[in-house]
Amino acid sequence: MRRRLILAACVWIGAAAAYALAMCALYLRFGEHVLAWASIGVLFAVALAHLHHLYAACDHLRALRDELDRDAEQLQHLLFLLRCVDITRPLPPLSGGCAVRPDVAAYLAGLILDMRPRAVLELGSGVSSVIIGYCLRQAGGGTLLSLDHDADYAAQTQRWLCQHGLQDIVTVYHAPLTQVPVRTGVHQWYDLRAVGPLPSLDFVFVDGPPWSTQELARLPALPLLEQHLSEAAVIVVDDYKRGDEREMVRRWLAGRDDWQVLELPTQRGMAVLSRRLQSRSARAGKAQ
Repeated sequence: MRRRLILAACVWIGAAAAYALAMCALYLRFGEHVLAWASIGVLFAVALAHLHHLYAACDHLRALRDELDRDAEQLQHLLFLLRCVDITRPLPPLSGGCAVRPDVAAYLAGLILDMRPRAVLELGSGVSSVIIGYCLRQAGGGTLLSLDHDADYAAQTQRWLCQHGLQDIVTVYHAPLTQVPVRTGVHQWYDLRAVGPLPSLDFVFVDGPPWSTQELARLPALPLLEQHLSEAAVIVVDDYKRGDEREMVRRWLAGRDDWQVLELPTQRGMAVLSRRLQSRSARAGKAQ
């Protein structure tokens, strides 16, 4: 810092000396009239430079204000989560990397506590596995099957679950990505053979595979799981503000008039898909 201040002082002293020499040369060559106009021009240039720095500082302050607003919003959701869910031990970090954010965690908790699902499937394990496990315990029962293509991350999630005493509710499976055929082609998706027979699913949280694995990486979820969904099943899609997730949901809904989507206002976007009430009634009537 001291070196920067010395360097800045030297630059200003050099600029002042150059300005003084230039003014002397103009005075000797053209006289006072030109010297006055030159001084005005220099002062105007300096004012413009300071104005530019002022605008840059304002942009920085606006960005800082927006960041503080986002942090405050996340804090509000975290407080809601801690107030509504009986969490007995400190949670792993809810920020950075692929960790679920507090706003997503709060909406997940609200949905699960309201719906009380019996069987939940999570695509992509992590802190969300711990939170869903707490919610299922508080809701009176239910199990979570959590899939992860990364063996190390699956093991880390399992350690978190053991620390929180949730291993009887949540089962983490290492399901490597494999080629699966869907209507639009072949995709890399979770190998369901690692799980075995799936139960009737009431709730599916789509937060994997990572978008970096391929374009529309999460597209196979509904086509491959639809036969395992209960009549009142809900599918929750994270990162809905991303183009791939929006296109994925658009393709899911194409030709499926019995499904509807509700968008929730999280920072990265969140979508909740469910069957329409009249469609549920019609399917129930056929079953009878």
